[in-house]
Amino acid sequence: MARVRATCNQCGDTELSIDDVSVRICREDHDGVYLFTCPECGLSHEKDASRRTLDLLVASGAEVVFWSVPMESLIDTGLGPLTHDHLLDFHEKLQDDALLESALGELVDD
Repeated sequence: MARVRATCNQCGDTELSIDDVSVRICREDHDGVYLFTCPECGLSHEKDASRRTLDLLVASGAEVVFWSVPMESLIDTGLGPLTHDHLLDFHEKLQDDALLESALGELVDD
């Protein structure tokens, strides 16, 4: 079984089984971290890692978990609150079949 050397902030260098290490990778930007608990002091660690390091850990058998950025953080909140005028404009645009067809066509073409 593969062995991994990691650094505990309290104990220094420690050796772990690959089963004691897990990898978390973001689906959007592919950045990732590895996680482990020090076998000596029990302190949990989350360390940033290069793509190469993550690939080596995964290839060696570390558990991998993918996560996604919450949708709320991708939305531009600089637009301010939704107003009654926004709803009226949207309602008018829904009544225009050509505009609606054009917008739906753009979604299909993507």
